[in-house]
Amino acid sequence: MADTLYVIPNKGLRIPDPATGRDLPETGDQVTPSRYWRQRLKDGDVTIAVADTAPAIEAGRKKKEV
Repeated sequence: MADTLYVIPNKGLRIPDPATGRDLPETGDQVTPSRYWRQRLKDGDVTIAVADTAPAIEAGRKKKEV
């Protein structure tokens, strides 16, 4: 399994990230695979970003933070 996953919450859902104590940003974030994230994937709460779109999403998120 990968060291990290880039997950995006499905539209309209607020998904808490147990590692940060905050909701997952709408643009998604990298997370460490765990039972919690596997369950979120199984339930359809989040989507794994495709490898070539994750950097674009990350760049968009950094642009918003500036």
